[in-house]
Amino acid sequence: MADSNSIFDENSLEINAETKEEMERIEKRRFRHFIYFFSGQQISILGSSVVSFVLIWWITETTQSELMLGLASLCSLGPYLLVAPFSGVIADKANRKMLLLIVDALQASFTVVLTIIFMFFYDPNSSTNNIPFLIGSIFVTLGLRGAMQAFHSPTVGAMVPTMVPEKHLSRMNGLAYLISGVINVGGPAMGAVLLGLFGISLTMWIDVITFCIAVIPLIFIKIPSISKEARKERPPFFTEFKEGISTIKNIKGLFALIFIATLINFFLSPLSTLLPIFVNKVHGGNEDNYALVVGILQAGMIVGGLFMTFFKGFKNKIRTAIILVGVMFLGQALLYVVPTTINGRFWILGVILFLAILTNPAANVSLSTSLQVIVPKDKMGRVSSVLGFMSMAITPLGNFLSGLIGEFVPIGILFLSSSIIGIVIMFGIYYLSSAKNLDKEISKKIEEIKRLKDEEVEKSELEEEFIFETTDEPAKPLKPTLATESTSTVNSGASLD
Repeated sequence: MADSNSIFDENSLEINAETKEEMERIEKRRFRHFIYFFSGQQISILGSSVVSFVLIWWITETTQSELMLGLASLCSLGPYLLVAPFSGVIADKANRKMLLLIVDALQASFTVVLTIIFMFFYDPNSSTNNIPFLIGSIFVTLGLRGAMQAFHSPTVGAMVPTMVPEKHLSRMNGLAYLISGVINVGGPAMGAVLLGLFGISLTMWIDVITFCIAVIPLIFIKIPSISKEARKERPPFFTEFKEGISTIKNIKGLFALIFIATLINFFLSPLSTLLPIFVNKVHGGNEDNYALVVGILQAGMIVGGLFMTFFKGFKNKIRTAIILVGVMFLGQALLYVVPTTINGRFWILGVILFLAILTNPAANVSLSTSLQVIVPKDKMGRVSSVLGFMSMAITPLGNFLSGLIGEFVPIGILFLSSSIIGIVIMFGIYYLSSAKNLDKEISKKIEEIKRLKDEEVEKSELEEEFIFETTDEPAKPLKPTLATESTSTVNSGASLD
């Protein structure tokens, strides 16, 4: 009996060990493939960052129009919003590798067409350029690239949990955030240098070159496909949106908080839209000065993100997030008082924006952590859909209105007035609504989670103590008849010598 059972258990363990070893091997291979893909994507993103800087600066310098910058933002984000509700469903059903290849190839081809247009129809030394045609070409290209990005983002997002082991997810997210910050600093600097050396037509080829580099690992890696069952489990976007609205209504103060977050994006849009023309038109800066200001600003984002990776968080998360956003509004307002003729003014602009944007990661982390605590886990995706859609939907409108109003109102005054209105409305809604009570609810939830964890630990310790006590008892001998029956069952027909 003992020999037969030991053989059976060893076989089971051997099978489990082989299965586990195979799973670990597949997991390591997928993670290695993802690293290849991720590295190529960062190179491609750097190229796109360079071209985005170059196009925005060309529009700024050529048109000197706030409205044109607002329209550029609208053309870039508008198609993304229109396609986003359906692109996620397609990304789940289609072959992800093929979808990424098609989408990335189309984005690169759009840039190639725009580059050829500039090579044949734009002469920086001529005064007879067809500027409306060139600007229209840029707007169309931005729109088409934005629509393709609506497919690219959810596809990559869905790839991550299938290729990155859970134990590495946090590190990969942190690495992606850090590299993104570095690219946002280096992209404009590289764009300014290349624009000064080669001009806009040749500089735009950098996007095509980086795409070719990024596509090499994508061709050779294997991307796991999603199962049919998982595809069926995901409801349509509008179903998720309706369920998210219902969940938000059931949590007192949450709708006011999300409305505040949406308005924050709206009233900060003048800064994100008009900063290039503020540097160029108001302060007389060139592409190098603009790259300096943007680089210092993005450095603040990196430092703030690194701080939040080591800091445990704030006690009153919602109130802290509101105050930190107030600091961001203050930074936007202070740009108005920077003298336009003082030496070193671009460094002053950069430092103001550095200190303002330094608070952005802390505010975002506080808000996202609060939502994760007060929203049920099975509803979090739906609430995130609502928050993401509302915040993104308001951004193109804010960018367009910023450009339109900037045509009639000095940009500095627009920065100042938008900040004052934003602060008044934000604090007004917070203190006049149930949003101010959310910190208490969050504290209760955290205490409840801690209590449940303590109870689980205590229960686990009791179970271990019970198992330890029972294993100390001497084993009772089995009856001979049971041993014979068991042996004959497991190893029927075997000799029982």
